[in-house]
Amino acid sequence: MAKPRKADPNVSIPVADLAAELVADFKKAFKDDSVTSYFEAKAEEVKTWYSTGIPSLDVALGGGLAGGQGSMAYGLKSAGKSTTAYAAIAANMQLYPDKIHVIADPENSAIAAEAHMRKLGVDVDAPNLILIKKPEGKPLYAEDIFERIEALFRNHKLKGRLGLIVIDSVGALVSRNEGDNDKKWDKAARVGGVVPVINMFLRNVFGSGLVYEYDAHILFLNQVRDNIGDIWQPLRVPGGRQLEHCVAQMIEFSRSMGQDFRNPNYKEGNPLEPMYVGQRIKYKITKNKVGGKEGATASVDYYYDEGLDIYGNTLSLAEHMGLLQGTGWKSLINPATGEVIAKFQGSAKWKDALHSDERLWSMLYLMVTLAARQTPAEEMMEIVKQEVGDFEPGAEASEPSED
Repeated sequence: MAKPRKADPNVSIPVADLAAELVADFKKAFKDDSVTSYFEAKAEEVKTWYSTGIPSLDVALGGGLAGGQGSMAYGLKSAGKSTTAYAAIAANMQLYPDKIHVIADPENSAIAAEAHMRKLGVDVDAPNLILIKKPEGKPLYAEDIFERIEALFRNHKLKGRLGLIVIDSVGALVSRNEGDNDKKWDKAARVGGVVPVINMFLRNVFGSGLVYEYDAHILFLNQVRDNIGDIWQPLRVPGGRQLEHCVAQMIEFSRSMGQDFRNPNYKEGNPLEPMYVGQRIKYKITKNKVGGKEGATASVDYYYDEGLDIYGNTLSLAEHMGLLQGTGWKSLINPATGEVIAKFQGSAKWKDALHSDERLWSMLYLMVTLAARQTPAEEMMEIVKQEVGDFEPGAEASEPSED
């Protein structure tokens, strides 16, 4: 019997053929595509982008919240984390009505916030909005929440049908070990707390590839706490280091309440009038592994009685992109031809026009979205024409002539 010939080390194999042969050998040996060329893997990096509901924040993130990944939104109290999360739920219920969207609520705060959610556009009566809450007469520990979320990912009927999952919040999670066993005050300062439970959840749904396989997104809301004894890093976020390493995107929240939001009817001692009628929610991207730029910032005005100023946010973004030009009279420009599509005097008139004309609003929003994706001008306006049609401005949309 003839012996098999050994490969001649002097024969040079082209690197492309060598790489293809290597990938083929791995697929045959391990029965999967875990080893492949970067070019083939890159095409499947992000299948779906989930909107935050804030156009400028979507742009800062490089497209929104990445499908198949996780993110963490953190900041001081009342900075707008839950408000933004509800806006994201509302936006994705409209964008992906065939997907199931979930709010995991260890404090049952979402139930009490129904009016707030409706104001932000959440259809609380829709069947595809699922709430994980405390059962009547029983506690809801971190293990219970994570077990139920993992069960969603183990359900094959939901493959490709899970959308945005919000955990509100990490700081409110209590482990079963702390809740059931720590009855004595001397055990209240247990080191680690809920961190081991979070780490197990991260391994089960992220490490196993379930979140990526189901093309969902998990948004962790988190608080900022005092880091006692550390003068260099006085603040920290609970949940452990693994949570920060696991998520692909991190957003830092803050707020400002200047003179623009001062209530003119406020008088000290009057409990009927608050000092402020709103706030500016500020965002800073502190981690982004799927697009966008780390350190990018965005903001949106939030009025307590009216909701988020999405019209103002979109108009501001359109100005940054050069789609909206002018100071007094602001003109929406066709980037392909330079022609004026619509013109109104001042931001207030523009907001009124967008509110009353759904077609104009759809056109502006689509143009901003396509411009954020760096779509060529001709292609952008062709898509706008197909999706929205041509816009014919009314009488108020033209600048008055001088007599």
